[in-house]
Amino acid sequence: MFTTTSANGKERLWLVTAYDVKGGRVEYVLITPGFTANEIKIQVLPDGRNQSKATITYRHSALTPEGNEEVAKLDTHWAEQQRVHWESAINSILFKEAKHD
Repeated sequence: MFTTTSANGKERLWLVTAYDVKGGRVEYVLITPGFTANEIKIQVLPDGRNQSKATITYRHSALTPEGNEEVAKLDTHWAEQQRVHWESAINSILFKEAKHD
């Protein structure tokens, strides 16, 4: 478990619920008290030589009316921003790991 602070100053609690290096899987529950509760599942699998395919699945739940407004903002544009974020983050980790092999 660890904490972070969101861009708007809200404390977020992260709980790692699954971590399987060999299976390429990590899962989190992310709670922003009095706001939202979210589940994030990340699966990275080989996709040909020197390539991987990542699937990130989200489940968002609002805890308050303010949280409902936030969840309602999670549209196609938001998803594309997340895709770019995860692609960069995962590629960075895979690149660092490849240097150590």
